[in-house]
Amino acid sequence: MMSDIPNIAPFNRDAEARGGYLYTTQMSVGSQFATQRTTDTILQLGNFAGRRLLDMGCGDGFYTFRLWDQGHPKAITGVDMADKAIDVANQQKEARPIHFEVGNAHHLPFPDNSFDLA
Repeated sequence: MMSDIPNIAPFNRDAEARGGYLYTTQMSVGSQFATQRTTDTILQLGNFAGRRLLDMGCGDGFYTFRLWDQGHPKAITGVDMADKAIDVANQQKEARPIHFEVGNAHHLPFPDNSFDLA
Protein backbone atom coordinates (compact mmCIF):
# COMPACT_ATOMS: atom_id res chain seq x y z
CA MET A 1 0.00 0.00 0.00
CA MET A 2 1.32 3.44 -0.94
CA SER A 3 0.35 4.93 2.45
CA ASP A 4 2.99 2.69 4.06
CA ILE A 5 5.70 4.76 2.38
CA PRO A 6 7.08 7.00 5.20
CA ASN A 7 7.08 10.32 3.33
CA ILE A 8 3.42 9.84 2.31
CA ALA A 9 2.10 9.64 5.88
CA PRO A 10 2.11 13.43 6.54
CA PHE A 11 0.11 14.02 3.35
CA ASN A 12 -2.43 11.38 4.34
CA ARG A 13 -2.76 12.83 7.86
CA ASP A 14 -3.28 16.34 6.47
CA ALA A 15 -5.87 15.24 3.90
CA GLU A 16 -7.75 13.06 6.38
CA ALA A 17 -7.76 15.61 9.23
CA ARG A 18 -8.91 18.57 7.11
CA GLY A 19 -10.83 16.98 4.26
CA GLY A 20 -8.03 18.20 1.99
CA TYR A 21 -4.63 19.78 2.34
CA LEU A 22 -4.07 22.81 4.56
CA TYR A 23 -3.23 25.04 1.58
CA THR A 24 -6.51 24.15 -0.15
CA THR A 25 -8.93 24.11 2.76
CA GLN A 26 -7.86 27.01 4.98
CA MET A 27 -6.62 29.59 2.55
CA SER A 28 -5.72 33.08 3.51
CA VAL A 29 -6.26 35.83 0.96
CA GLY A 30 -2.59 35.61 0.01
CA SER A 31 -2.89 31.86 -0.59
CA GLN A 32 -6.00 32.40 -2.70
CA PHE A 33 -4.11 34.84 -4.94
CA ALA A 34 -1.10 32.52 -5.15
CA THR A 35 -3.14 29.46 -6.09
CA GLN A 36 -5.07 31.44 -8.69
CA ARG A 37 -1.82 32.75 -10.20
CA THR A 38 -0.50 29.19 -10.36
CA THR A 39 -3.71 27.99 -12.02
CA ASP A 40 -3.60 30.86 -14.52
CA THR A 41 0.05 30.12 -15.36
CA ILE A 42 -0.63 26.42 -15.94
CA LEU A 43 -3.63 27.20 -18.14
CA GLN A 44 -1.59 29.69 -20.19
CA LEU A 45 1.17 27.14 -20.83
CA GLY A 46 -0.93 24.76 -22.83
CA ASN A 47 -4.09 24.29 -24.78
CA PHE A 48 -6.06 21.84 -22.64
CA ALA A 49 -9.34 21.99 -24.54
CA GLY A 50 -10.33 18.62 -25.94
CA ARG A 51 -7.14 16.90 -24.74
CA ARG A 52 -6.53 13.98 -22.37
CA LEU A 53 -4.57 15.09 -19.29
CA LEU A 54 -2.62 13.18 -16.66
CA ASP A 55 -2.24 15.12 -13.41
CA MET A 56 0.64 13.50 -11.54
CA GLY A 57 0.79 14.40 -7.88
CA CYS A 58 -2.81 15.61 -7.96
CA GLY A 59 -3.16 15.47 -4.17
CA ASP A 60 -6.67 16.37 -3.03
CA GLY A 61 -7.67 17.42 -6.57
CA PHE A 62 -7.54 21.16 -5.94
CA TYR A 63 -5.74 22.04 -9.17
CA THR A 64 -7.26 19.13 -11.08
CA PHE A 65 -10.74 20.59 -10.58
CA ARG A 66 -9.59 23.99 -11.79
CA LEU A 67 -7.95 22.48 -14.87
CA TRP A 68 -11.20 20.67 -15.65
CA ASP A 69 -13.44 23.67 -15.02
CA GLN A 70 -11.30 26.29 -16.76
CA GLY A 71 -9.26 24.28 -19.28
CA HIS A 72 -12.11 22.20 -20.78
CA PRO A 73 -10.11 19.03 -21.48
CA LYS A 74 -11.61 15.88 -22.95
CA ALA A 75 -10.55 13.82 -19.90
CA ILE A 76 -8.39 14.09 -16.79
CA THR A 77 -6.84 11.32 -14.73
CA GLY A 78 -5.33 12.38 -11.41
CA VAL A 79 -2.76 10.15 -9.73
CA ASP A 80 -1.18 10.54 -6.31
CA MET A 81 0.56 8.27 -3.82
CA ALA A 82 -1.46 9.61 -0.86
CA ASP A 83 -4.55 7.41 -0.74
CA LYS A 84 -6.36 9.71 1.74
CA ALA A 85 -5.89 12.65 -0.64
CA ILE A 86 -7.31 10.55 -3.48
CA ASP A 87 -10.28 9.72 -1.24
CA VAL A 88 -10.85 13.46 -0.71
CA ALA A 89 -10.54 14.17 -4.44
CA ASN A 90 -13.08 11.49 -5.28
CA GLN A 91 -15.48 12.81 -2.62
CA GLN A 92 -15.19 16.39 -3.90
CA LYS A 93 -15.30 15.87 -7.67
CA GLU A 94 -19.09 16.18 -7.75
CA ALA A 95 -20.39 15.42 -11.27
CA ARG A 96 -17.03 16.04 -12.96
CA PRO A 97 -16.00 12.94 -14.96
CA ILE A 98 -12.48 12.97 -13.52
CA HIS A 99 -10.77 9.69 -12.71
CA PHE A 100 -8.60 9.70 -9.56
CA GLU A 101 -6.42 6.82 -8.47
CA VAL A 102 -3.58 5.98 -6.12
CA GLY A 103 -0.36 5.41 -8.01
CA ASN A 104 3.35 5.94 -8.36
CA ALA A 105 4.80 8.08 -11.16
CA HIS A 106 7.57 5.52 -11.62
CA HIS A 107 5.14 2.66 -12.22
CA LEU A 108 2.10 3.92 -14.11
CA PRO A 109 -0.45 1.33 -15.27
CA PHE A 110 -1.39 3.20 -18.45
CA PRO A 111 -0.48 2.15 -21.98
CA ASP A 112 1.75 4.44 -24.02
CA ASN A 113 -0.05 7.40 -25.62
CA SER A 114 -2.95 7.30 -23.15
CA PHE A 115 -2.59 11.05 -22.56
CA ASP A 116 -1.88 14.15 -24.60
CA LEU A 117 -0.38 16.11 -21.70
CA ALA A 118 1.01 15.33 -18.28
